Formats: sequence, C-alpha cells, structure tokens
Amino acid sequence: MAQSSGDTVRLEEIRIYGIPQKEYAAGSKITHVDSFALRHHASSNLAELIAQRSPLYFKTYGAGIATVAFRGTSANHTAVLWNGININSISLGLSDFSTFPAAASDNVSIQYGSSSALYGSGAIGGTIHMYGETAWEEGFKGSLRQEVGSFGHYYSEVAVNMSNGRVENKTKAFLKSAQNDFPYKAKGINGVREMKQANADLQHTGVIQDIYYRIHSNQYVSLNFWYNRLDRNIQPPISSPQNQDHQLDENVRIVANYHLNNRWGYFNPRLGYLYDVINFNGEPSATQRYIAALQHEIKLRHNLKISGGADFTHIKADVKGYGGEKQEDRADVFLLSKYSPWERLRVSLNVRQSFVTNFDAPIAPSLGLEYAVWNNEKMTIEWKSNLSRSYRIPTLNDRHWSPGGNLELESETGFTYESGVAFSSQSEQSKLVLELTGYFNNVDNWIIWLTSPGQSYWSPENIDKVHARGLEISSSWSSTFGEWDMALGANYAFSRATHANKPDRKYGQQLMYVPKHNGAAYVIANFRGWYSELNAQYTGSRLTTIDILEPYWLAHFSFGKNMTFGGHLLTASLKINNLLNKEYINYESRAMPGRNYNLSLTYTLNK
Repeated sequence: MAQSSGDTVRLEEIRIYGIPQKEYAAGSKITHVDSFALRHHASSNLAELIAQRSPLYFKTYGAGIATVAFRGTSANHTAVLWNGININSISLGLSDFSTFPAAASDNVSIQYGSSSALYGSGAIGGTIHMYGETAWEEGFKGSLRQEVGSFGHYYSEVAVNMSNGRVENKTKAFLKSAQNDFPYKAKGINGVREMKQANADLQHTGVIQDIYYRIHSNQYVSLNFWYNRLDRNIQPPISSPQNQDHQLDENVRIVANYHLNNRWGYFNPRLGYLYDVINFNGEPSATQRYIAALQHEIKLRHNLKISGGADFTHIKADVKGYGGEKQEDRADVFLLSKYSPWERLRVSLNVRQSFVTNFDAPIAPSLGLEYAVWNNEKMTIEWKSNLSRSYRIPTLNDRHWSPGGNLELESETGFTYESGVAFSSQSEQSKLVLELTGYFNNVDNWIIWLTSPGQSYWSPENIDKVHARGLEISSSWSSTFGEWDMALGANYAFSRATHANKPDRKYGQQLMYVPKHNGAAYVIANFRGWYSELNAQYTGSRLTTIDILEPYWLAHFSFGKNMTFGGHLLTASLKINNLLNKEYINYESRAMPGRNYNLSLTYTLNK
C-alpha cells in the first residue's frame, strides 16, 4: 500500500526484505514483521511487537524481562541475530526481548524451526533476525517523535537519514521511561486487596548508527553500531511486593562488513565486537566477544550455487560467579548449497561444524526442499519440507558457575522435521498469503538445573529428553479499493511439547510455560490519511511450578491521522492497550497492567 500525494496519505507498502542465508533455507517457514508495525509501534519492545504479528509466546515478568518459547522449546533454544551476528547472552544463552526496542531495527524477520546449519548454536526452536537496510537514494529525511502515556510512560526519539547516493548515514537515538505504577488486585487469605504496583520503574536509552559507503556498483562497506542501556527495577511478585531487585543492562554492538560481487562470486568478510554487562543488585557480570567471519559464494552453474565460510569468536568473561576471568575460543566452518534440478524444484543441502575450547561440538547438517505445485503470475502453490540437526553448546554459566557448574556437560541436540504448504494469490488490487506447517522436533540431552540429596546448591545435568510437535497457520491479506487501504492477518500455533524420559514422573507432561494454543490477529484500515489498527492476542493455559495459569484474550486498538504539508508529514495517534481492561497473568505471581493509553506525535521531514 503506497503513499500518495495530496490530502490522502496511504499506508506505506508492507515491504519484505532478505535475511542472511535465506537462499539456503529451502523448506523453512519465514515471516516478516511489516513496516507499518515497526513504524507505528516504535516505542514497544520486540516481544510486544512480535507477539502481535506471530503465534510466538513470550513469557513476560510483568513490566520487566521477556523471553520467548519458540515451537515448544525454551528461551535459550532461539537464536537472535543482529546484522548477521548472534547477540544472545554468551553467559545465559538467551535474549531478553524487553531490551530490544522496535525502533532499533529497520527490519525484523522470524525464521521458524531448526537452522543450526545456517546460524550455529542455539537455533533449535527458531531464529529472530534484526537488520538494517539501505536504499542508496539521495536526500535527507529526519523525524522527531514524542509519546506520553499511562503509568508514567514517556518516549522520545530522533532519527536522521542522509545520503548522496554513495554514502548513506543513518542515526537514531531514543529515550524511554516508565513508572509502571499500575493498580492491580492481590488475592490472599484475607480476601482481595487493591494494590498499586511498586518497584517496576525503568529508563531505557539507546543510539543506533549505520554508515554505508558504496565504493563501486558491485562493492560497498557498512558499519553498524548499537549502544543500549536499560536501567530498571525488577517487578516483584504479588506475594512479595516489598522486593527491590535492581538490574542494569548495558550493551555495545559493532559490526563491519565488506561486500564484493564480481565474476569470482560474492565475497563477504565481517568483523564484530559485542560488550554485554548485566549488573544485578550492584554485582556486575561482563562479557566481551571479538568476531571475525568470512564467506565466499560462487555460482558453479545456472542452477547450482554454493557458499562456504568460517566464523571465529574469542570470548572473555569477567563474572564473579566463575571465580575469575574465563576465556574461550569458538570457530565454525560451514558449506551451503542451493540446487534447482528443474525450474519448479529448489533443494538446499547445508552442513556446519563447530569447534570450542575444551569441548566437543556436534556436526549440524540440513536438507530442504521446495516444489512449486502451481506457479503463474496470479497464483502460487508451494510444498515445503526440511530435515535438520540442531544443537546448543552449554552456556558459560552451565559450565563455569561456582558452585554448581558442570564441565562434563554435553551439547543439547535436536532432530527436526517440518513440512507445509504455502499459497499466494495476487491481483492488481489485492494479495492473499496462506501457509500451513507441521513440525516434529526431538531434543536430547536437554540441560536442567537441579539439586541432589545432601547438596545445598543447584547444578546442571543432561537428563531430559523433549518431544515438541505442532501445527502453525499463518495468513495475511491486503487490498486497495478506492480511497481505502486494508490489511489483515491471523496466526495460530498448536504446540505439544512434552517430557519424553519414560522413567521420569513428568513423562508426557507439557513443558512449563508452553501454551498448547497461541495466536494473534490484526486489522489495519486507512482512509484519507486516517488509519486505525486492531490487534487481538490469545494465550492458552500454561503449566507452572505450582499451578496452571488461565488462558486469556487481549485486544489493543490504535488510530491516528497523517497530515502532509509539502515535504512535511505530521502524524498524531492514540493507542489503547488492553482495550477490554482484562485481568490476566502471563507469568506466575506477576501482575499485569489493565487498560492504558499512549498518545504520540511524530514530525517527519523529507527533502
């Protein structure tokens, strides 16, 4: 849906972008967060945004930490890549999505299922991609955004993009703060009490700097920088509202790329640096990663392309719980291939081998197929299938925490099979996309922290086996008729993830915080510069350590007006979160806010 001139301002086209190694991901399901959502929900964190555009479930600790359950797996079975490098915490093995603002990325894509052959350790349940883009278009674009809302919510953002067609500079800075002092009801032995949430305030700041320099039409260099700082009090449980845990997260992320495409193929060396600090209650834990990578892609025949490369990472960890500084080296080598024996069939065969200091890592192969059952200008029906092996190297905490770390741990390994059908139909005024996918994932050596008789501390062991299987349905439709633009989408996931060790008393039991049913839907409408959006989310019941949390529905509504004056655009909007004022619990004993409001004003200049 494109923007027009005059009084009518249409939604910008819902764009789709490539992700690293997508060419070699035949048979995998990949979806994309549309540009409308990224633009209009800039003050949201990535957990809130993805939950509205996918069937993924995020375990949210009230107004604080948010982790994902992807296809029945745990939070450390999802790889998170920023501009091609894995930014999961090297000590925890996972990402807190509340630290990722939607404004930090130009594009967000979701790759479902195992992809360790493409991206390495941790990509068992799925992969989240965040990445920047450049259009090499001359001009200047600047924007200012100010947002205020309920419970002390404030958000400010400034962005500047400048390009002369050869050098492109993109700068963005943001500041978000919130008191999160919402009212809630606490149930106890003395009945129900009206409470006000305390110790859940936060301040989030960040700077994103992207520079692109086109040396020639076939080569360019890029530098991406992201500084992130989240200072917050961790929302206490309802049963202990006086708790005052404090956490400061600070991250520096830098990646530099050189891209060359000539008759010898595509050549891409990359350097990266990651600095992560988690300061919990005054005790800092810091890690650094120095990254070097090289990839070379070549087209051997008109229907055969291969890509090979290597990654190297040097890790330094200064964590008090390790009893001193720990250093580790990791290296990966990989070979990827894409082959089309005939026009309608695409095959990818990939393999990766990791090498880790004092640790044996498994090999990870994958085989993917895509066959176009029907393909013409108006309609496509495609069958997809993928078989792969995945793995997760135990985290630094798993192996080095004192007391309890276990140097004898083995890698978690998974075998995943998925298959599905994708349908798309397009006319001059509308587009419809439907996809149905079924999957089975068998994970061995699942690591669990537990205590032994007479032992006063917890220690990790490779003792569990998990069978995760499920069904996913995704759909989207967009259309333009007259002065109206419409877009809608719906996503649903059935996830059955169970303990598979027969002697265990938990055999056949659903994993904790993995809902069997989860879904989301949205409707967007635009008419003469006015736009509105309605989101609905359903989360099924979840097993916890002591209880079963009830399922719930949530609805969010927003509307706004785009006003143009020459090259100037002014956008005013109102967003109503939890429209129906639903009382619900996402994570055990953590209160969630009722109906609340955000009012925003954005000024954009295009020259």
